[in-house]
Amino acid sequence: MKTLLILTTLDVPGRRNNREHAALRELAPRFDRTIVVFRQRAAAGKPALALLQGRITRRDDAAVTFVAVDPPLNPPEGAVRGATTQRPSANLLTRLAGQGLDTLAILRDRLTIAALSHAAAQALAGLDPADITCEAFGPWAAEAARHLRRQGRLAAYAYIDRDFEPGFVSSPLRRRWVTRMEARAARTADLTLSIGQRLAARHTGTSRHHPVLSPTGVDVGFFTAPQRPPGPLHIVYVGEVAPWSALDLLIAALQHPGLSQARLSLRGPALPGYRSQLLGLVASSGLGARFDWPGDVDRSEIPPLLAQANLGYCLFRPTPLRCHAAPLKLLEYFAAGLPAIAAPGSEAGDLVARSGAGLLCAPTSAALADALIGFEATPAATRDRMADAAHATALAHDWRDIFAREAVLLAGLGNARATGSAVPASQTYGVRP
Repeated sequence: MKTLLILTTLDVPGRRNNREHAALRELAPRFDRTIVVFRQRAAAGKPALALLQGRITRRDDAAVTFVAVDPPLNPPEGAVRGATTQRPSANLLTRLAGQGLDTLAILRDRLTIAALSHAAAQALAGLDPADITCEAFGPWAAEAARHLRRQGRLAAYAYIDRDFEPGFVSSPLRRRWVTRMEARAARTADLTLSIGQRLAARHTGTSRHHPVLSPTGVDVGFFTAPQRPPGPLHIVYVGEVAPWSALDLLIAALQHPGLSQARLSLRGPALPGYRSQLLGLVASSGLGARFDWPGDVDRSEIPPLLAQANLGYCLFRPTPLRCHAAPLKLLEYFAAGLPAIAAPGSEAGDLVARSGAGLLCAPTSAALADALIGFEATPAATRDRMADAAHATALAHDWRDIFAREAVLLAGLGNARATGSAVPASQTYGVRP
């Protein structure tokens, strides 16, 4: 019985639009059975005593078995950031407390690895390791997969290098720990699949085999790419709203007299403290009815919104996390035929520059204002060419094609491990530099 095993720290049932979901949709039908072992997102208000306890729960759906691990020291998502580093009134002492708690999270990382490995071993009991194909998302899942391979429960596994993990960390000590774990994951996996070129470049020459680019994709058929008549600038941002999203810079830029008709629509969640902070900026900016943010919305509401806008916002603060990110939002803008604005020196900016599907801008409010005024004055024919380039780029990143090629690589995992050979160069793929 051919089995697909997905190991991840993402709460797959609790989320809705991540690479793991695309993998389930596109890869699972190729197997007789699929098992997803994931770290459960702790609910808000989790009792302190429950933080000391671990729990494993299993749910068997028609085609997929979900195994949730809730390891000890697994706080509600965002609880530490919300109480420390992302508090509007966070001072030096508060930030130092946040770093201290982040350092302690090394223990949570270790407990997560142990829980994922233990739960997966139980779920795989009785299965032939040669019949199991494993994708491990992120360094903690990859370390769990390495333990399973050492125990003889897996023959081989692929490490999905999907984020610059040290960028999530505020503690210098934990950042060094995470960096080492990422390097180990790339060095010891049978196959390393990086979702962006900047991520892949970090492991070139250090991984066991040369990393293979398996880029972020998009469900192209979910979106429409209508012709947009000329009109006032309407900017849209979809996804998590956080300090790195640089929306405060955009709000400041939209106060320029030359952008008095421009609108901004946000769709996505934010921690309560940061949401209040951003709404305070909007209230003092005079945007008024030109701004709307209902928070997180059902995914079905996104395509109509993108069809109304004429520019997607994907300009992040130049932190290591965001410079390496290959954001799904950018491909969704493109699938809707929507040009985007991004920062140079980032994965998103690289794709915008290669495709010609938008514009690059330094992450400052003054530069943003100038760029947006220039975009609004761009001839309609030029905007149409940008929109066509955006849609063509999305078609080249269709999840169906990406996972069809990924399936070929996964099928060769067993042979590669048995012979000690690298993935053939003919099997590497992705957008050219």
